[in-house]
Amino acid sequence: MASLEEGTPPLSKYLVGIVKLVPEDLWVKNIVFDAEAMKIRGSSFKHESISNFMIELDKTNVFRDTTFNFTERTEEDKQKIIDFEVVTYPVM
Repeated sequence: MASLEEGTPPLSKYLVGIVKLVPEDLWVKNIVFDAEAMKIRGSSFKHESISNFMIELDKTNVFRDTTFNFTERTEEDKQKIIDFEVVTYPVM
């Protein structure tokens, strides 16, 4: 596991970084971390919240080069929801 290699920051550093940046109207459903990138899947009611989350990730000294992988509109209980996946690169 990448976070256990010598000289690599612990995974908890990245998770704490994400938790601090999640807007109230956005929720993270899944995080996949490999040696180079972190994929974050979640949902929100607004595209703006997803965009702001991405901007805030890149403003930190923990993540860089955050991009969209996809967004998809769904509906749940007559509420429009936007599912998304972004990719970001942890600063090692």
